[in-house]
Amino acid sequence: MSRKELHTPEDRYRMYLHPTKDDLKSLKMERLERYIELANMLPSERVALDLDEFLREEAKDSAVPKEGTIESWVYKFKILLPYLDRFPSDFRDYVLGDAVEDYRKLDVTKLEDESSRPHLVAILGALDRYREFRQVREKLRLIARHFKKDTPQWSKFFHGSIGISTTLRMGHGGKLEIHLDHFVETVQGLEAERIRECPVCQRIFWAHPISKMSCSTRCRNLFNVRKHRALMKKNKAHK
Repeated sequence: MSRKELHTPEDRYRMYLHPTKDDLKSLKMERLERYIELANMLPSERVALDLDEFLREEAKDSAVPKEGTIESWVYKFKILLPYLDRFPSDFRDYVLGDAVEDYRKLDVTKLEDESSRPHLVAILGALDRYREFRQVREKLRLIARHFKKDTPQWSKFFHGSIGISTTLRMGHGGKLEIHLDHFVETVQGLEAERIRECPVCQRIFWAHPISKMSCSTRCRNLFNVRKHRALMKKNKAHK
């Protein structure tokens, strides 16, 4: 997937060593741009299979590998491969990368061998990209649909199923440190109302300026035509 690079390597190195508030905001927006691009890779009406849920349902069959094992990674990829055939090629290529070739080279009788490691890494990478796509798309749509200016104030405290991943690790002096996932770190502190779903094509976009109500000039024109027609119909009904 192509992605516009907003900073040169020199910029990134300086921002890593001595980040300013503007640098941090700029990096947040760059990440958000990537997440929005990722969420829009498929039309909103296309449902993406939850591989983990599918595996739990299939677990009733004793032949299904136990979750968290190397065998389960290979099994999920085996499910994902034909499933992706129904999607556009650019999305399929983004998810799979070179993992198909690695999957073909994998000897399932030697999964624990060191020789299988690079093939398994490629397979895990594909599974991670697919899982990230599902999670990012769901989270951005939940934000766009539940946090709007005209939403009653009480309901803006949304307690829906926005899954948040955290990492626990032992820090200095043996104290526990909690690290949020990159998506949460990116959206935290941003103006929620600017994350919107286009009323015409349902693509996610960042509203800049704040008055922007659709993702593109084309969608804005279509939206205005629809509003005009609805107003004309309403006026006729009152005559």
